[in-house]
Amino acid sequence: MTSMPPLQGRRVLVTRGVDKRDDMASLLEAAGAVVLRVPLIAVRRLLEAADIARAVDRLGAATGAGAPRPWLVLTSATGAGLVVEAVGAPSLARFGIAVIGPATAAALRSRGVDADLEATGQVAESLAAELVHRGVDGAAVLVVTAAGARDVIAPALIAAGAHVEVLEAYRSVTPDGAADRLREALSGPPLDAVTFTSGSTVRHFAEAVAAPPAGCLAACIGPVTAAVARAAGWTDVVTAAEHTTAGMVAALVTHLPAVQRLP
Repeated sequence: MTSMPPLQGRRVLVTRGVDKRDDMASLLEAAGAVVLRVPLIAVRRLLEAADIARAVDRLGAATGAGAPRPWLVLTSATGAGLVVEAVGAPSLARFGIAVIGPATAAALRSRGVDADLEATGQVAESLAAELVHRGVDGAAVLVVTAAGARDVIAPALIAAGAHVEVLEAYRSVTPDGAADRLREALSGPPLDAVTFTSGSTVRHFAEAVAAPPAGCLAACIGPVTAAVARAAGWTDVVTAAEHTTAGMVAALVTHLPAVQRLP
């Protein structure tokens, strides 16, 4: 007898951004889930490519003889894409490149760039600690991030003697009409889980809906997002062991067994 897919019959709402590859939805569907898609995050560029290129040039000016190795810190796949788009992969070879998690590292690899440091803890705090451990006293560092993101990395590096420039290259916003689409999705049959890939997706959900749906699980990509979910009123929260979409699906498979078919 053919075994039942692990998420057979489960209804999962995917809130991933409109500009992302929809691999999470396809992974969930392969596991048997019924997937609803309501993107709750979109990217609004705050800087032109020329602005980013000038910041990278400033970092490059610190590569003279005797100067410590400059570091380019990328906190998200979005930021990684914007930087490579602005200056090209070959221009980044002169820097040490540090990223927070596997999704950002993968985004770089897909563009021909390898990260020199991928934080083992997959959070900003661990990345900052690992850079400080390597030694950044006197080094120039460019941190490319989103406006409104947690200010964790720059203070730690500055305290360790680094010369840090923070470049807010983009902002996460709610797509037009997303709140109405979310409320419509919630008016149907009950959901078993909602996926959150960033704190912004949690906050945008909370702005549209007064309270989390009863009996619904929040599946979060990492501990920071999970903390935002709990603060927003979610009581049943699971966190991916590996902070990727595949890790989120694996967490759902563990916590949401398939719905048994009636005889």
